[in-house]
Amino acid sequence: MYKIIFIVMILSLSSCAAWQPRVANPDQSYTSHLDGCIQKIGGNQTGEAATIGAGAGALVGLAIAGFTGADAALTAGMGAALAGSSAAGYNEQQYRENLLNCLKSRGYEVYP
Repeated sequence: MYKIIFIVMILSLSSCAAWQPRVANPDQSYTSHLDGCIQKIGGNQTGEAATIGAGAGALVGLAIAGFTGADAALTAGMGAALAGSSAAGYNEQQYRENLLNCLKSRGYEVYP
């Protein structure tokens, strides 16, 4: 069970790391503007969000197991997988929106 959770989390995080905004009109200063925007918004913290979400989901899963008498390992694992991937997805979406908005404010025509 834990192998499945691990695989899901790795696939979620690796797909986030590969994303780059598409820009219609990049110029010579685009790279420095991109780096400036990443620093301005604090970088991509999807891994941290996934870890926190997984921990919280595991705790909720354990609480559910305590109340219902279900298998604690199974419910904790399911809670960790669901909450961790959900938190990672939400954080990644916010990161992308903030990065695109920052690049737009610097005059670039961007596409997700």
